[in-house]
Amino acid sequence: MRKLSILLSIYTLLLLTGCASTCMEYRSATTAARSEKNLKRAEEWGLKALESPECDPVNDGRAPYFLATEVYLKQKNYIKMAEMLDIAEERNTDQLLETPFKLGDTPVTTIGEGVLAYRDQEWVKIFNNAVDLIQKDKIENAKEKIEIAILLHPSKGENYSTLAAIHLKNEDM
Repeated sequence: MRKLSILLSIYTLLLLTGCASTCMEYRSATTAARSEKNLKRAEEWGLKALESPECDPVNDGRAPYFLATEVYLKQKNYIKMAEMLDIAEERNTDQLLETPFKLGDTPVTTIGEGVLAYRDQEWVKIFNNAVDLIQKDKIENAKEKIEIAILLHPSKGENYSTLAAIHLKNEDM
């Protein structure tokens, strides 16, 4: 009976403390986005979570990853999205995702893998949009899209060659 009492006490303690593994600001941000569908409030709480000592801003990449993928992506604010993806990678690229997913047959389980998946996915959309704008001779709009593509995925060589081609075409190099 004593063992049962001890196990019950341990279970209760784990239940009370273990479920609160994330900080209040982060939980408020995710609730605002996921349950309330209020991205403005989610952004406010997410930005607070970025700096909150309770949220471990040095080692925890969840808040910037959340802001990038669940707030700024939905708002199509790619500049802020890229900034938050950078911060998430800097903080902890090996941190496990709250909700892992599959990209084709490849499991995406860490923040680093998730960041790369979102960079690839959104880069393709933006880059293809820029190419469409070039074909429609909307060069200034295309340049803006390429500059966003560079921020989002700076390692893609196509960004730079396309931007150079635009400048050569306009003879403004």
